[in-house]
Amino acid sequence: MSDDRYRFTVGDFECLAIKDTDVTVTHEQLFSNQPKEIVKPHLKARGEKAKAIQLSYNPLAVYSDDWVLIDTGIGTIGNAEGQVAKILEDEEIRPEHIIITHLHADHYGGLITDNGEEAFGNVPVYLCQGEWAMVRSEEYAETNPQRAELIQQYVYPIERQFEPIECLNMNEILPGLSVLRLVGHTENHIGVLIESQTEKLIYVSDALIHPLHLEQLDWECGFDANHEHARESRVALAELAIELNASVMSYHFPFPGIGRIEREGDGYHWVATTS
Repeated sequence: MSDDRYRFTVGDFECLAIKDTDVTVTHEQLFSNQPKEIVKPHLKARGEKAKAIQLSYNPLAVYSDDWVLIDTGIGTIGNAEGQVAKILEDEEIRPEHIIITHLHADHYGGLITDNGEEAFGNVPVYLCQGEWAMVRSEEYAETNPQRAELIQQYVYPIERQFEPIECLNMNEILPGLSVLRLVGHTENHIGVLIESQTEKLIYVSDALIHPLHLEQLDWECGFDANHEHARESRVALAELAIELNASVMSYHFPFPGIGRIEREGDGYHWVATTS
């Protein structure tokens, strides 16, 4: 496996997991309702440090009839140097469709180049209509001014490409790719269920940001908008993955973020299937 790309299949679908970049966060951000003395031993057992936990940004490209890109990475927002567009060009992959799971900058930033141009041309961008309505509201601008400003700069310029979708569970977006409603991280956050032949992959986006959120269901993530809903979504996701015998891909787990969820005690356990 390359350090920044990983090819695999889901049934007849060809898939490419992409490492856009890394980011370092703290335990206070990831486990906001837990003191350091509780969290630190769990992180130490995983070889992680409480003050410097590394997360990956892992978009996914899927080829069915055309190439579909799910999330675009951070692009050039801030001091970031996202690699999605570069890696896709190197792999001679041109997305014909783009799905954005929610409007946080590390998922949509790659839509626009540093010159303000469309990174992937005039292709349809599928986005939950409720998410789009939410970020355009006056309330959002008042409560999330920095995020609202970034959306004005990096999302509004390609509004004409948007194909709003209903965020109904199992609503088909494209053949073989369906909505999984996993709210909590944002009010209209979605995952994507990918199905081909008898194989299934659940792309969970930010419904799971760290494996300990599966093992410790009451540990709240500071990046989630609604902790109660986020917990409910994690449980529903875990149960669905087990029921469907589906592989799971997380946007922020160590690259390529692919594994399986197993029951363990009162919670669940993450088993990475690639490393």
